[in-house]
Amino acid sequence: MKARTETHVATKRLETLGRLIEGSPAIVFLWRIEAGRWPVEVVSASVERLLGYSAEDFTSGRVSWPGITHPEDAPGLEKDVSAFLAQQRDEWSQQYRLIAKDGRTVWVEDWNRVFRDADGKATHIQALVLDITVRKRSEEALRGSEARFRLLVEQLPDTVTYMAALDERSTTTYISPQIEPILGYTPDEYTADPDLWLKRLHPDDRDRVLAEVAECHRIGKALNTEYRMIRKDGRTIWFLDVANVVRDADGRPLCLLGVNTDITARKQAEDVLQAQRNLFVGLCSVHDLPTTLRLSLAAALRISGMDCGAIYLTEDSGGVRLAHSVGLSEAFAEAVNHYPSEAANTRLVMAGAPVYARHPDVNVPLSGAERREALRALAVIPLRHGEQVIGCLNVASHTLEDVPLHSRVSLETIASGLGLLISRAQADEALRQASETLEQRVTERTAALRESERRLALAASGTRIGIFDRNIATGETMATEQHVRLLGLRPTTTTTTTTTTTTTTTLSECYHYREWAECVHPEDLQRAKQEMDRCMAERAPFESEYRVVWPDGSEHWVSVRGVFQYDDKSAPTRLLGIMMDVTARKRTEEALTHLNAELERRVEERTAALAESETRFHTIFDTAADGLILRSLKRGRFTLANDAALRMLGYTLEEFTSLRIEDLHLPEDIPFIRGEIAKFSRRQMVPGGDVRFKRKDGNLILVELHPTTFRLGGKDYVLLAIRDITERKRLEAAVLKATEDERQRIGRELHDGLGQTITGISYLIEALHREPNGRRDRVSADTRRLVELAGRATREVHELARGMSSLNVNRHGIVVALQELAANTQAIYGVRCRFVGPAPVPLPDENVSRQLFRIAQEAVNNAVRHSKGKAIRITLSRRRGRVTLTVRDDGKGIRATAREGTGMGLRIMQYRAEAIGGKLEIDSPRGKGTAVTCVLPPDVRPARRQT
Repeated sequence: MKARTETHVATKRLETLGRLIEGSPAIVFLWRIEAGRWPVEVVSASVERLLGYSAEDFTSGRVSWPGITHPEDAPGLEKDVSAFLAQQRDEWSQQYRLIAKDGRTVWVEDWNRVFRDADGKATHIQALVLDITVRKRSEEALRGSEARFRLLVEQLPDTVTYMAALDERSTTTYISPQIEPILGYTPDEYTADPDLWLKRLHPDDRDRVLAEVAECHRIGKALNTEYRMIRKDGRTIWFLDVANVVRDADGRPLCLLGVNTDITARKQAEDVLQAQRNLFVGLCSVHDLPTTLRLSLAAALRISGMDCGAIYLTEDSGGVRLAHSVGLSEAFAEAVNHYPSEAANTRLVMAGAPVYARHPDVNVPLSGAERREALRALAVIPLRHGEQVIGCLNVASHTLEDVPLHSRVSLETIASGLGLLISRAQADEALRQASETLEQRVTERTAALRESERRLALAASGTRIGIFDRNIATGETMATEQHVRLLGLRPTTTTTTTTTTTTTTTLSECYHYREWAECVHPEDLQRAKQEMDRCMAERAPFESEYRVVWPDGSEHWVSVRGVFQYDDKSAPTRLLGIMMDVTARKRTEEALTHLNAELERRVEERTAALAESETRFHTIFDTAADGLILRSLKRGRFTLANDAALRMLGYTLEEFTSLRIEDLHLPEDIPFIRGEIAKFSRRQMVPGGDVRFKRKDGNLILVELHPTTFRLGGKDYVLLAIRDITERKRLEAAVLKATEDERQRIGRELHDGLGQTITGISYLIEALHREPNGRRDRVSADTRRLVELAGRATREVHELARGMSSLNVNRHGIVVALQELAANTQAIYGVRCRFVGPAPVPLPDENVSRQLFRIAQEAVNNAVRHSKGKAIRITLSRRRGRVTLTVRDDGKGIRATAREGTGMGLRIMQYRAEAIGGKLEIDSPRGKGTAVTCVLPPDVRPARRQT
């Protein structure tokens, strides 16, 4: 009874409320709760104006509320009501769709209240139903606009769109998904931590950026700044942050809307460009190789971000040697200081291709020091001069796992230039002067570019990114004000303080496709169209750079990136994109290209001059009649030989340059050769002489050698002029032998002919003397006198024959022969002459003994005839294998010309000494006598074995 009373009261109240709100868009309902039916007991008359059904349609049961609920919403509505009742809830609200009598879809929001009986059982539901169709359509339009905005901003490459509160922390309320690949955080992670932006802001940029953000919040000034952020993995990236304060219709600030663009690549490119420019300017002001290597390696490390590196140069032997290093431990640098030609590291360099890998993965054996160095990323870039590899540029890191991709082209560019500089660093004075001129031009051009950039920066307003949305079918394009400014088109709307702050995201300008075509430079228009058509056909992102011509005739470079939208038939419908001004970068690239072309032209001119000079040198060198050999003093290697020298020794040039001195000389001559080389190293003058050489076929030749030292390209060389005198020496030896044979023949004839005849006369006269006759006394006196004269003549003939004929000088008889020479000289000429020396003195053979004796005999005869001295001393000794013969007198000495070998006697002695491999020396101070010395080298061999 009580429940009926409460229901009746509620019904009366609803009827009264219904009459009150009859003129409003609201409907009042009272339902009785019955499973599956929901009968209506009371409904306001306004239901007919909203849904087209009368109140009686619902109270009579002809129309039920579930029956007019939208099929997609009915199950959920009934389920939610059942759940609310099961939860004993007394009030709730819901939004759903109804189908009006004329078929319209109406969005409603109802506010429900439950009535219960005395037992607490729900019996009725009172509802206030509001028409929210207009609001829902506005929300859907807003969501569609937001979806299109999100589609646009979330497709922008390397660009993050965000919204932030205008609080002290600048708390992020929305951020586009691009934040994850750029910074490493998902949008949910980013917005969940209010301090995340502040935490990841680089410490060196924090104070500056916070001050700029605070000013933006305080006075509504647009934010346009660049700063560094620290990624989740610890790497540093650069952001360009362009933001504006968004205001409501009354001008009150709502939030901060901004765009973060990843400009790390641009910053890296700027750093690379600046490093290359600094390297170029630095190299233009140096003239020595060490400074060139130091500057180049420093630039390579800065560009690549690596922490250590080295430069190797090739050697004449084919190996590579460390020329300069940075950041390597002392033990590691010592271990990798040199690699021979057969080493795997050398073969890796000589392959001529860049290598980018982890150090442990390079296919070369590692020493203990190399493993302890713990290098990770490694780049090996060959240095070239023409087609020849002349060294390599190495950069490495103890921390990075890979060589950054953006730096590889720059590293190879540095290596390319460095190869040329190394090849010409010591001989290219003219190129250095040209480099100084180019350096000045680079400085001036850099200043001009900076001034141009400053003017462009002052002329630019708002953001530097323009956004556009083009309808492919109609050509109509909606764009931001900044976009039409970049094209040179005048904005069509009046700019106010409020609209200016939102132009970066508001598509407030409109222009047609043909206007765009008229703005593009005629030379670039066809290319830009073709690229756009290709990207549409391939469903690929559109990327292009081209020039636009402003109304004042100035040309500007723009970079455009966009994405196409397609309909259900895969036909392109819209192009959404951004446009950026890249004029400054293009002009910088053009300036650098021009400077590189100028440098390359001058290098080519210098290279041609050097090639012509080298051709003239080789023509003179190769056509010389005498043999010419070029040898490096420091490396100890033969580097060049002309055709005459190669024919003389029987080698090809490739074979000859690989030879050592041991391959060209006898073992007993090596100490003498090395001694002469040591004199060259000490800058001592070395006279020419005769040296034995071994030909390729094993035969020996005697060569007249004249050495000359000179310096070329900072290196010391010796030029050896050689002439084959083997035949001449053989003829000289033959003349000496023929002379000796002739003297022996004359001696034998004097002894056997004239001597015997005189002896016979002496016998006949003596026989006559013994004849018995009357004139015996007188005959005896005359014949005695004849006998004496004949005896004296006989003795003289024997002495003459003894002097001209060869003594019996065998290997152990030289001492006896010299003793007899001294005795005969003293007896015949009345000059004190004595011999001093051990007995015996072993000699190689009889020819050596004979030649030594003839030298002593000639020296004694010269002393007797020319010195006017009173004493002669003959000395023979042997020490450490060297045999020394000396004939010394105390006379007046000999003239300088005679001492230099122009006298016949001295020339004969010199020939005899050379014929047995000895060396003749004459010492004759004026007024102090003369000393003739012949020295035989250890283990001397006669000259006849040299031919």
